[in-house]
Amino acid sequence: MVCLPLFLGAQNDTLLLYRIRNNRSLLTDFSRAPDFNPAARAFSGRSSLHQMHIGGHRQSGNAGIRQQGTGQTFFTAEAESFIRHDGRFIWGNASYRNGQKDGVEGNETSDFSTVYPYVMMDSIGRNNLNYEQYAFSGGYAQRLSLLSWGMELAYRALMEYRTQDPRPDNIASDLRLNGGVHYRLFSCYTLGAGFHLRKYKQRNELHFYSLLGAPKIVHYTGLGTDAYMFAGNNMRTRFQGAARGINIQLLPVDRYGLSATLGYSNFSFEKIMSDFQNLPIADVNEDTYTTVIAYLWKRDKYHMGVRLQTEYKDRKGTEYKFHSPQYGNYEKIAEERLFGNKTNGGKLEFLYENHAHQNWVWHIAPHALFFKMEESHRNPSRKMDFSRLSAGADMGFSKMSGRSLWQVNGELTYQHTLRSTLNVPGLKENSFAGQLLHNNYRYLASNGVCSRLSLQWDYLLKQNRSMNLKISWYNQSLKKYFGNCLTMTVGVSF
Repeated sequence: MVCLPLFLGAQNDTLLLYRIRNNRSLLTDFSRAPDFNPAARAFSGRSSLHQMHIGGHRQSGNAGIRQQGTGQTFFTAEAESFIRHDGRFIWGNASYRNGQKDGVEGNETSDFSTVYPYVMMDSIGRNNLNYEQYAFSGGYAQRLSLLSWGMELAYRALMEYRTQDPRPDNIASDLRLNGGVHYRLFSCYTLGAGFHLRKYKQRNELHFYSLLGAPKIVHYTGLGTDAYMFAGNNMRTRFQGAARGINIQLLPVDRYGLSATLGYSNFSFEKIMSDFQNLPIADVNEDTYTTVIAYLWKRDKYHMGVRLQTEYKDRKGTEYKFHSPQYGNYEKIAEERLFGNKTNGGKLEFLYENHAHQNWVWHIAPHALFFKMEESHRNPSRKMDFSRLSAGADMGFSKMSGRSLWQVNGELTYQHTLRSTLNVPGLKENSFAGQLLHNNYRYLASNGVCSRLSLQWDYLLKQNRSMNLKISWYNQSLKKYFGNCLTMTVGVSF
């Protein structure tokens, strides 16, 4: 009897490793899509767990969109928590990142993919860019007899700057609110509906301290074009945007069975020239349609699943026309939809996870991906498009041995371009804008192999706590382009 408390304590400690392994399993949220509707957390397979880690990341090479940089180095610290108790679910995340982007070229605006194509552009060449990012999120869900509901709030703040000319001083904020409900239809299924709202802002300013003056600054409008009326030394802009969306879900109560999610979202923003009495000069309107259909089933010693995800995006850019200024006043006389970017793609995934041994779990997850992009500008008439097919597999295993949990994961994907076209009459390839565009096009249309490998070790400490060490490596080997990423983190779980 004296040994009983010691035995129970060791058993509780071992349960921590099982909870860690469960939350990292591909099965956990394979069919849930909780990002669409936080009420789906009420049917999550996740275990209660708290985690904190710090680490570093290094990316190098020449692969990447030049306006986003070809490498970066950063320090990160993150804490996350998930608690489930008596039908109540609480989760939260807080993270901090401090780093430097390498090889940023032709862009002085933050969140490039969010506000593209209307970024501020210089012709200095490659520069490094320092940044700090803070992100916080938290949510609550409750599961009642028939009705479940959930809410989630997330906020991100980004500061980017440079200590040599040109010196951007950018501050971006991104606030998101998600909510939803689920109603139990039958003993095995629940039907849900959700919404999301978003508020986005960015202050984008550029400064030069050199006594020799500043180069010409242009405001990019896509495919090598720019708003020529505002070219020169106009270096203070703002972006104001908002998004709203809805979704419906069909989910199995115990995660096994058929699940389906349909979602729609609209995002729009305006680009505003602060030096011209806060004059709007362009706007973007983007519609996104998403579907996720999955089926998950289990046998005594293994689980299997299949999932199909599709997404279609239609981004339209409108530019405003003005009278020639008189006494510094610009009068809007017309607007024209000139820029367009359409993307559509689908991903088919299979999952097999084997639980034949209590302390040994392994999985394999083959996948195939199709992606197509069409980008155009009407005046001047220009077009870029490509389509790509990728295929690969994710493989991994976890092994519990004594007070240790070992996990190894790897992924190998081959991508092949089916078709690609770039037609930009009037744009010289050796010009600064031409070099950027042609380089990005060649990168996007390249064939090659992407691979990933990670090793994680968790070790049980006393009082139901564990420490962990993770090393992950990612590689892109494309025609004329390569990139390597190495990430190392150390943390604790309880």
